[in-house]
Amino acid sequence: MRLLYVLAMLWLCVPVSAQTVKKQTAFPARDTTIVFTQTLRSNKTISLADYRGKLVILDFWASWCAPCVKSFGKIDTLQEKFKDRVQFVLINSKRSGDTRAKVEAVFKSWEQRNGRPLNLTAVVEDTVAVNRYPHLLLPHYVWLDTAGNLITETGADEVNAATIEAVLAGVPVKFEGKQDQQTEAPLYSNSDLPKDQLQQYALLLKGRNAGLPSGNRYRVTNGIIHGRAITNNSLQELYNIVVHKLYPKFSAKQMLLEVKDSLPLHLSFTDSRYAEWSKEHLYSLDFVVPVEKADLLYPLLLQYLNDYTALEGRVEERLMDCWLLRFTGDSLQLKSKQQKTVNRLAAREKPYLQNGEMKALVNFLNESEAVDFPVLDETGILYRIDLEFANGLETFSAIEAALKQYGFVLEKVQRSISVFVLRDDVR
Repeated sequence: MRLLYVLAMLWLCVPVSAQTVKKQTAFPARDTTIVFTQTLRSNKTISLADYRGKLVILDFWASWCAPCVKSFGKIDTLQEKFKDRVQFVLINSKRSGDTRAKVEAVFKSWEQRNGRPLNLTAVVEDTVAVNRYPHLLLPHYVWLDTAGNLITETGADEVNAATIEAVLAGVPVKFEGKQDQQTEAPLYSNSDLPKDQLQQYALLLKGRNAGLPSGNRYRVTNGIIHGRAITNNSLQELYNIVVHKLYPKFSAKQMLLEVKDSLPLHLSFTDSRYAEWSKEHLYSLDFVVPVEKADLLYPLLLQYLNDYTALEGRVEERLMDCWLLRFTGDSLQLKSKQQKTVNRLAAREKPYLQNGEMKALVNFLNESEAVDFPVLDETGILYRIDLEFANGLETFSAIEAALKQYGFVLEKVQRSISVFVLRDDVR
């Protein structure tokens, strides 16, 4: 099987034609340049020609793009720092689906949260700049030099004071650039790829890619799933996705991480260090098998990750501390009297389960950070149940007390159970 993957990887190394590179674009004459008539909080018409002599950075965003809104503070600070030398323009295009009222609400909410005004030039319902500088993913930044020539198009990471200083000083900057990818097709393929003849495809990239979204997509032919594209995710999350498909009954507490250094595997912080961490430790994967081997997709994908990463993951039997969930109460009190199923066990106040299966309660306990060991269901309950708790379920003592009122008991034991162990590959 390893030979199959080696051949596939060699095939992917064959040079393919590069994507079309956008040519530098200078501002045309003042009367035909890009003009914005829909500015926020103003009826003023602005033109990009008004900013000749400045470094101009166009910030394309939308209200539903959380990273876009999160970056407003950084952009506002940079605008204040560079004042007359740099001009940021926030551009909300009409195709985003946002209205002027929606954009105004986003700005107002941001200002209320941060306790200060947002003093940025903003355009709404744009139809011009978005066509001049087309893109698929947000946030998207277009850099124009003091003469109006296109320098580059980037993601958010490269919009920082050090890079701006270098550009203003005329120091050569090696931009990573942002080339948005069509995720409907195999990643980094082009129109030359005969997709109807494709039997196998495998691609694994290390490091954040600004031209790809953070998420995943199924590869489907005639309704049959026979591939997955998982982009800008941690290596541990790649394994988690595969294991969840292979072993759907495994809880998070049956996923054991036994590595010397866990920092590269999952994001453990959300502050400014994320940008640097993501450059090295995010992964993008596209893996496709023949339709007739669709049932082998996840076993082969697990083997592929084991072969081409520094980790090895496999199922083992381990003797572990566990909680046995037993039932000693009255089934008449527990049996559901409802028709509609509602699961609100994770609610902070008055959590409840209505017309739910027993596995909903067990899954909640296994996902709860307050429960330290795997929970095994030995209640024997097969009927649907109703549960109502007056207090929250945020601590172990609160969970024990809440379960006790219905006749549930958690008993600590040692059991040999199946677990998935992810460890350093020492081969």
